[in-house]
Amino acid sequence: DNNGGDGGTKPGDNNGGNGGTKPGDNNGGDSGTKPDKDKSKRVEIVNPKMKNGKATIDKKDFEAVIDKISGNNGELSIDLGKEHNIELKLTKEQVELLKANDIPLTVQNDEVTLKIPTSIFTKGTVDVVLKPVANISNAKGSVYDFTIIIDGKVIHQFADPVTLVFDVNMNKIKNTNNLKVFYFNEQTMKWELVPGAIYKNGKVTVNTNHFSTFTVFEVEGDQTSLEVKAPISQNGNGLPNTATNSFNLLAAGLLLLLLGSILFFIKWRKQA
Repeated sequence: DNNGGDGGTKPGDNNGGNGGTKPGDNNGGDSGTKPDKDKSKRVEIVNPKMKNGKATIDKKDFEAVIDKISGNNGELSIDLGKEHNIELKLTKEQVELLKANDIPLTVQNDEVTLKIPTSIFTKGTVDVVLKPVANISNAKGSVYDFTIIIDGKVIHQFADPVTLVFDVNMNKIKNTNNLKVFYFNEQTMKWELVPGAIYKNGKVTVNTNHFSTFTVFEVEGDQTSLEVKAPISQNGNGLPNTATNSFNLLAAGLLLLLLGSILFFIKWRKQA
């Protein structure tokens, strides 16, 4: 929902301490910082348990991995394999271990990778949600809606950037220099540029300080927005505009209250 900026959150949502509006409501773009170059790190890959669309890691297994990489400039990578529509759930204790040891969190499947700094986590549980969106014909990679939920509250804005890495379909690409990451702005119904994307070895990497729906397009020149069809969730429905839905529910509730009052008044008049 952010027009390219790092403006903030929907009313009622926790934005982790950053002001402004929900991503998609300002027009400036992401910070444009380029992803850090790879550094030599010990990466421990963990395969979580999958059940009913949820991914979890056993307490003892998690602690053992942290022991291996703590103090060694290590990194934890949670491999979801071919699971696409999935929610990774970390307990409060697991989050505290990551933060105490300053271990960044990587979440990946066979299409996308998220590299999340623990600095954006506060106290409480963390859920990382990956939701694939029906493919768009001219997108060069998969289309995903990402969400982070901290202690039960959706976080739209991050103090430190999250790195997104998309695998791209080389059979669809003419010039890798023109590969750029865009996110869908629900307010303008346009795809907005996320600056600073880098292509390397079949992958496009970019930093973002908000979450939304993202994909990769091949675009020449300095175009910063695209009028491409709106993303559709894989169940055939458009992505929800939460603020609009909340307003609609409120209006429906008020209408029912009004109808109830009228019926009560009519019944009272008859009895009188």
